[in-house]
Amino acid sequence: NFKFSTSPLLDRVSRAAVARRGSFPPSAIANVLWAFASLDCRSPALFRVFAEVAVERIQDFTPADLSTTVWSFAHVGLKFPLFVNSAFSESKRVLSCFTEEQLAVAAAGFRKLDSSLELMA
Repeated sequence: NFKFSTSPLLDRVSRAAVARRGSFPPSAIANVLWAFASLDCRSPALFRVFAEVAVERIQDFTPADLSTTVWSFAHVGLKFPLFVNSAFSESKRVLSCFTEEQLAVAAAGFRKLDSSLELMA
């Protein structure tokens, strides 16, 4: 039974993404993290680096980028408090721009990452 979480290919992709992190727009960050999370690939180094990048550029993230990124962290169970707080603050700031689906995904992700965070409160 092949497990993506231990795939040498994903290890190489992770290292390449980390090396090029500065050139990734927020949508690419969200997509890379979503891909890894969807494959249940819990790559702490990749998620940590992109958490740091996201914090630096959080205001460039669209609601779609925010919801996808938050979902990805929540799905793999990796909690980086500075990222969570930064993404939560930005999500609250642009709350009216979220679609219903994006809002539901983000709210569920925040709830899983930190049960004290209520996006709709």
